[in-house]
Amino acid sequence: MKRYRTVLFAGVLCSVGLCVGAATVASAAVTTVYVDGVNGSGTSCTRSLPCMTITQGLAAALAAGPGSEVSVLTEANYGPFTITNQSVTIKGHHLFNVNTTTGSAVTVTISATDTVVLDGVDLRGPHVGGSVKGIYFTGSGVLTVRNSTIQGFGYNIHQAGGCLNVEGSKISAFTSSAAAVGLWITNGDADIVNTKFRMRGPSWGIDADTGANVNVSGRSSVFSGGDAVPDPNSYGVYAHINAQVDLVDTKIRMLATAIRSTTSNAVKVTAQRVHFARNTVALSSLFGGQICSFGDNTFVQNGTNGSFNCLVPPVIM
Repeated sequence: MKRYRTVLFAGVLCSVGLCVGAATVASAAVTTVYVDGVNGSGTSCTRSLPCMTITQGLAAALAAGPGSEVSVLTEANYGPFTITNQSVTIKGHHLFNVNTTTGSAVTVTISATDTVVLDGVDLRGPHVGGSVKGIYFTGSGVLTVRNSTIQGFGYNIHQAGGCLNVEGSKISAFTSSAAAVGLWITNGDADIVNTKFRMRGPSWGIDADTGANVNVSGRSSVFSGGDAVPDPNSYGVYAHINAQVDLVDTKIRMLATAIRSTTSNAVKVTAQRVHFARNTVALSSLFGGQICSFGDNTFVQNGTNGSFNCLVPPVIM
């Protein structure tokens, strides 16, 4: 009997296994320093004498060596701040808040040998769109954002280099004026697993740009609009300029356009077991952009389903 196997493109360099493996090596010997934004007063950043600011905690972690952890003890506003050329894990325990209306809440600029993990952090912006950023990631290392909430920024995450993992997080782009973007990738590779994108107003879930490679997977991964009538400029995934986006086991619903692939310059979006529901348009290809099906996609109550212009058959084994 013939067996069938579906093969996804190997264009995404930032697989979960690759990035987790790099972080594990860097974290072989872990030292934990502590930050308390309410009661902290110490300079040693120990549990009994915690530091007050995240900048102090990062300096103590840097002195302790690569792979050290900064653990947050009390809920407070800890930002904005910058991580530069350092391997570190910040464990926010959902007590770690950064509220800002200008610039970037968190800036990560790291080299190829660095790994940074933001675990359990909550970042909040002004919900007005524009240039304010939640996380600005540049350089060539590995950044993992895990079990975190990022909302209300013009660019909730802007990736301009390196390898990005987003796992089990919530990203909300809510605005009534200037456009907002959940994840804007202008350079680099990204792996998005079991993450929810929520859009309201003129907003985009993922804007894949300038050679970006993106893989979105996991049955809990959702792109969802928050308006009763979708804003005409709301998109789940927008791919252009040499980008490739692979979607597996994902839901896209209640948006003006679920997927748009534009320009013929090596732009490709692939879909397998993707559920499209109640979008004004499910699939939109402009100027030769490809939208490829690996099969098992479903369409329910969309205004216009559109069509795939690239069908990839399963490989017969």
